[in-house]
Amino acid sequence: MYLIDSYAIARASLAERLSWVSRRKTTREEDLAYCLFGIFDVQISLLYGEGGEKAFVRLQEEIVRRTTDQSLFAWGFLGVSGRSPLNPVFASEPNQFMRCASITSKEMKQPPFQITNKGLQITMDLVEAKNDLMYGFLDCVAAGSDLALPLTPIRHRRTGSFQDGENSPWYPVGYLYSWTRRRS
Repeated sequence: MYLIDSYAIARASLAERLSWVSRRKTTREEDLAYCLFGIFDVQISLLYGEGGEKAFVRLQEEIVRRTTDQSLFAWGFLGVSGRSPLNPVFASEPNQFMRCASITSKEMKQPPFQITNKGLQITMDLVEAKNDLMYGFLDCVAAGSDLALPLTPIRHRRTGSFQDGENSPWYPVGYLYSWTRRRS
């Protein structure tokens, strides 16, 4: 379907497009990120020697600047682990999207998100859980179920206490969950 209609590629969620290349192998590790420019309509500098993970995180950062599709953050779906130490909201390699072919984007109901000098700034519906955890719902679904990202509050570096307030920072932990929410 996508090869026949090139416009259809843009209608596939980011997670689905990344699942297409999740098993791809390249001679140079950076080429795994660089070969994706066309399906995301982005361009970043080619920096051979930076390593595959750094190139893939830079690619995801550039994708975020051009889209409102939150499925880019759904890479941990069905237990595929490997959070990037360079930026914990991004996957460290495309194979972490291996099980994401069924993820579709919903019509955006939240304000656009952005990368700032302090990380990802995003508005999400939250559900409180036990042990200082919250679940943040992405604007995407898999098999009709919403996808929720487990989050923990970030402690202040000097005091060790949690920051209070509506805009307090949260850090993603664990795997993405499939969650059927009751509609009101």
